[in-house]
Amino acid sequence: MRKPIKRYWILAVLLLFTLVFGIRILKYDNPEVIRAVPVHPCKFYDQERFAASIVMPKSDPVSDNIRGGVIPHHLVAGYMIADFFNMLSGQDVERIILLGPNHYLRGPRIATSRYSWETAFGRLQADREIVDELIRDGIAKADEEIMPDEHSIAGLIPYIKYYLPDTRLVPLVLYWDITPREAANMGKLLEEYAGEKSVVVASVDFSHYLTMEEAEEKDRETLEAILEADYERIFRMGNDHLDSPGSIGILLQTMKNLGADNLTVLHHSNSGLVLGRETEETTSYFTLIYH
Repeated sequence: MRKPIKRYWILAVLLLFTLVFGIRILKYDNPEVIRAVPVHPCKFYDQERFAASIVMPKSDPVSDNIRGGVIPHHLVAGYMIADFFNMLSGQDVERIILLGPNHYLRGPRIATSRYSWETAFGRLQADREIVDELIRDGIAKADEEIMPDEHSIAGLIPYIKYYLPDTRLVPLVLYWDITPREAANMGKLLEEYAGEKSVVVASVDFSHYLTMEEAEEKDRETLEAILEADYERIFRMGNDHLDSPGSIGILLQTMKNLGADNLTVLHHSNSGLVLGRETEETTSYFTLIYH
């Protein structure tokens, strides 16, 4: 009786080894598994709000060479986000380089992500080649923990995938204290990374917590500084003007280097007007387009 038991024991061990080794081959040698990329969830997606925002755009898709822009990340202004990407859908866009503020000051000063994003419209792929170059060159550091909670990036993902289904994403989340020199250096580097089919987008909200009248005055000052490319003035501005001077500075430097100096103000509004609550503290928004 002992010999059959021993034989069955050996067979069981061999079967277990084959199973484990087979899983190892599947995990490490299967091309489909190798190509698989971890994904971020879209935490800020609301189906009803999104559906309402995409029926509001008034602009048509254009084939103009839009190289950059500024859009809100406050989803109250979702129609402004939708209008920008709807216009952009007339172009062949391979890559969106998305700049936004790090609201919670977590992680590295300039953070990026290798992960793709899962949306209701399919998966938005990360441009891992460009992201890896930025990391290798010491420009940014990957931080996959902060990215899905940062609404300056995550809130825009469904719009990008909906309007530009074949594009890839390079997200860059910035601390408040990005300097003019860093912005200038980043502008030079993004010129190199950004091919003709790339669009650089600054995800920025403008005046915060002010009355309508105060917000209008601050917005005039901010737009004037942007039109004049007055970097020193922009980088001195606080949250009563805008929430990411670094994003605007990098965008302006990149557009200058690309020769995209034609600016169109597509939208200007604030939360008081959008919500019909003009007596409350407001957040203001611009949609700007660089050709």
